[in-house]
Amino acid sequence: MTNSFALVFANIDNSTMDLFTAVRSVGALPFGARYRLIDFTLSNLVNSGVDTVGVAVREKYQSLLDHIGTARDWDLDRRSGGLTFLPPFAFDQETPYDTKLKALIGSESYLRNNHAEYVFLCEPDVVGNADLDGLWEAYMENGDDITYLTVRCAGINHHGSFKTGLRTDGNGRVTEILKADDPAAERLSVGVCVMKRSLLLDLTVAAKLNNYKYFDNDMIPRLMENLKIGVFDHEGYVAKIRTRSDYYNASMDLLKSDVRRDVFFRYGHIFTKTYADVPVLYGLDSDVKESLIADGSSVGGTVHQSIIFRRVKLGKGSRIVSSIVMPDSVVEDGAELRYVITDKDVRVTAGAKIIGEPDRPRILIKGQTYSE
Repeated sequence: MTNSFALVFANIDNSTMDLFTAVRSVGALPFGARYRLIDFTLSNLVNSGVDTVGVAVREKYQSLLDHIGTARDWDLDRRSGGLTFLPPFAFDQETPYDTKLKALIGSESYLRNNHAEYVFLCEPDVVGNADLDGLWEAYMENGDDITYLTVRCAGINHHGSFKTGLRTDGNGRVTEILKADDPAAERLSVGVCVMKRSLLLDLTVAAKLNNYKYFDNDMIPRLMENLKIGVFDHEGYVAKIRTRSDYYNASMDLLKSDVRRDVFFRYGHIFTKTYADVPVLYGLDSDVKESLIADGSSVGGTVHQSIIFRRVKLGKGSRIVSSIVMPDSVVEDGAELRYVITDKDVRVTAGAKIIGEPDRPRILIKGQTYSE
């Protein structure tokens, strides 16, 4: 896809993610045994030929920098274009940009210096393999000013906490922008849209002049009488990750083979940072069913319906059920986790038993040791 670039809003609000985002931005949240949430957004862009990407960051983005590095794993380590991090600029020194609109205003110089004609705006909290080529074609064919990537409210393959609902007419034109839980909403915004760069610059000027607070739920509704806004429906699985339950449920969905095929291969591969780890070591007494276990780990006990990240050590007689264990964690001999999500570098001592609830899994904080 030529003559286009993307802006990814890694600065979105972290407050709904409990302890997960105390030390990282949402885009850097580990997911699916090997990935980070932002991998899906970056891969979708690259798979559609978008090779110039700006990533707007706000705070707690060191883990995001460490993960992306030079962006080589996404083929975005380029002399011309490639990936650029956009920390808060000097436009507003008193408050860092904590909304999409503030990030746009803070990144205005990046937008002006990029001479591509079209721009994709993307949020990094989406799990899915998106057809951005289809979005682009719908945008061009329909002559829209803005086209949103959406899912139908009546669909069954979307999960999570969506923020923006859309109402459309018989021609697929957006007539009203609503909250996602409004009964009048017919579609939900996935958090991706495309428009001309010149229009986006005009919108940033309007935002500054009128002190608009939000992009999708404040500025666009006020200006939509003068805009032609269309939609393109995503086909396949998609999850919007904004709460602990969203994260847990989307993770458990990956244990279904049809969801995995859809998420990781539907329109192209999902790329991530590569490691040279050894294969998983399974002990003679290990028992693994319906689980994903990443390389570099060792399993000495039972793992059922769980997701185990890289370099995790599960001791002899340990029992992991319906849980997620993030990288470099240790579960010692005889310990049991059920409906639990451990952050990175967690140690669970021998014989400990930690039980959460299916609709509210217990979170174990990064770097801590637990004995109950």
